[in-house]
Amino acid sequence: MTGATEPVRRVAALDVGSNSVLLLVAERRDGELLEVAEHARTTRLADHSAVARERTFSAIIDLVGEARRLGVETIGAVGTAALRVDENAQAFLAAVHASAGVELEVVDAEREAQLALAGALTDVGPLEGPWLMCDVGGASTELARVEAGRAVATTSLYLGAVTVPERTERAGLVLQLRSALADIGAEGVAGVLALGGSATTLAAMTLELQPYDPARISRYTLAREAIEGWITQLLPLPPAQRRVAGLALDRAPIIVGGAMILAAALDAARVPSALVTDRCLRWGLALELLS
Repeated sequence: MTGATEPVRRVAALDVGSNSVLLLVAERRDGELLEVAEHARTTRLADHSAVARERTFSAIIDLVGEARRLGVETIGAVGTAALRVDENAQAFLAAVHASAGVELEVVDAEREAQLALAGALTDVGPLEGPWLMCDVGGASTELARVEAGRAVATTSLYLGAVTVPERTERAGLVLQLRSALADIGAEGVAGVLALGGSATTLAAMTLELQPYDPARISRYTLAREAIEGWITQLLPLPPAQRRVAGLALDRAPIIVGGAMILAAALDAARVPSALVTDRCLRWGLALELLS
């Protein structure tokens, strides 16, 4: 007799971030987490304006509808830094539940980091020695010291691609990152694992990807010199003139801020490059939903 086949379960993971709303529909087959569909909407919730909230609300409604059309059993949804600091968050969550029938969980920074790491490890696998995970989001940056596949210490800085002005003093950023790494004992790490839209976009730009291809981003080594080159090239240009293969128009206004944070993290960690993955929080949430 052959063993019983594990039933296929399909879930949706919705990441309501500070710059984007991301949807992953995934299923487990033969023990492996597989993508069915991915969708993204740029809504810039970190602007904390009525227009940004309405954009985000509409994106959630659309993406939940798409998930249901794809026949998911369960929908999990989490909100991150922009919702953590939003005085109107409870009203927003109630409106999402009433209209979409989904409970949107606003996660703290530690849970956000744990989910992001779990998602990343489905791509990069085990990491030898202590590593620094650096997840540059729209409003905040989550940092974790990673040992044996676990985030053993985490911290969060309210520095993100949307919230950091492009003219921010660079040395000050490095000092903030260096202090944060000291707090979690991550000064002497073997490498930096870079997550989030800033890291993946910088990798796509360096690879001249058009259209975007997550398979090419997977485990890509992004040199600090490449990041600095992009900052130097793009900072003098207005966003509308930042026409580079791999850089989406809606990412152009915030790519320099995100690049400066990632470069500062590498400087603080004294590591010359970052290992990039496209898999992040939504993959960790999908894994949790299927557990």
